[in-house]
Amino acid sequence: MSETVRFQLPLRRRWAITLTRWGIWAPLFAVQLSELVLIWLQPRWLRFAIGLPLGILLALVVTLVLASRWRPAEVRLEEKVVQQGGRTARFEEFDRARLIADHVDPAKRKNILLILQADRLKVSAIIASSKGPATDERGRRALAQVVEASAIEMPRDKYDPKGKFSSVLFPEYATREGALELLAHPPRIGDDLRAAIA
Repeated sequence: MSETVRFQLPLRRRWAITLTRWGIWAPLFAVQLSELVLIWLQPRWLRFAIGLPLGILLALVVTLVLASRWRPAEVRLEEKVVQQGGRTARFEEFDRARLIADHVDPAKRKNILLILQADRLKVSAIIASSKGPATDERGRRALAQVVEASAIEMPRDKYDPKGKFSSVLFPEYATREGALELLAHPPRIGDDLRAAIA
């Protein structure tokens, strides 16, 4: 039987990402919709007073539903395939690795994530955390196998085709070797991420 390792962000983190992506637009959409549907309602501020609470409610519902349905990524080691919902990618299809934190200020950080990206999906793993478990050694070994077989490289700007300044232009990205080093020796929560990638 093929060994499978699953990667799923905590619900609180999924909720925050989903709210950032979708929730901020729902109130604006609801206010505009109320302007059209309740055009007969006067004065105008009354339409706004009805639309804004509906928008906030819609934002919360959409955020909770999408965050709860966030599909985990499954790394199937023997098949050398990563699956997320109905999308799959072979290890060699992964071409980008990013190191990101949930806050710029190291003193306020809670998580540092390593994200491996393919054309159709991505795997997000918490490699450092101020509280709660980060990705364990088994998970890091699975990700290392993905990276070893991958085509991960630094992005290149169209004005820098040889990638001479890629580390300056894309400081949060890592090379294949850099990603392996991050998995072997994860940074601490307060570390300088640029130094950790270098």
